[in-house]
Amino acid sequence: MKPTVGTFLDDYKNDDDLHIGVTDSKGSICEYDSNGLQMGRTEEWEQAVLIYKMSEPWMDHWDVVLQEIQEDPLYTSERYDEYTFNCYTFVLEFLKRLKCEELNDYLGNKEKFCEKFVLGKSKMSGFYINVYRKVRNYEYFFERS
Repeated sequence: MKPTVGTFLDDYKNDDDLHIGVTDSKGSICEYDSNGLQMGRTEEWEQAVLIYKMSEPWMDHWDVVLQEIQEDPLYTSERYDEYTFNCYTFVLEFLKRLKCEELNDYLGNKEKFCEKFVLGKSKMSGFYINVYRKVRNYEYFFERS
């Protein structure tokens, strides 16, 4: 997960849109946006937040499913819609195709998935972004206990 525009440390505000993608086992990013399905724009994800990490035994299957979804003609730039058919749609479909029981309860509902996997990471990231910015801007940071 990363800001749609800019970086977390320099640009992100709480009401900014976020972008989400999937990495393969080698760390290459697969993402879906208004340009269609893209692979390999890894440098744009240097300040990304990891939402979910699949366990080692699943990696080969993960890569196979990611390759299959990349070949699916469904994820074109023409079909992309910022609100109804977007990066989030792509990631949830990828996770459904994995058929991982651990995730199944959360994949049918975007809000449930967000509650379980995204909100906690967002809040924690927000805290550290705030600390970073205070140190960067003031060269120190105090927190009252």
